[in-house]
Amino acid sequence: DGEHVHDQSVNSLSITQPGDVDLDLLQDWVGMILRTKGEDIYRMKGVISVADSDQRFVYQAVHMIFNGQFDEPWGDDETR
Repeated sequence: DGEHVHDQSVNSLSITQPGDVDLDLLQDWVGMILRTKGEDIYRMKGVISVADSDQRFVYQAVHMIFNGQFDEPWGDDETR
């Protein structure tokens, strides 16, 4: 019948915050989350505006495996 059933034990969270973040503080925060909750995190992904960088910081994680890198530059008219 094509109906999709969701596991009620799985939740999601979205964080939207305008402006730039400090890369060191971001790495500390993500590291703490992965150390303490990594086994419970199915997937994490996002695009972040890092202070003093014109490029997007793109990241993804599955459980405790994290990968992040600077990518394309932000557009002049994009909200950071």
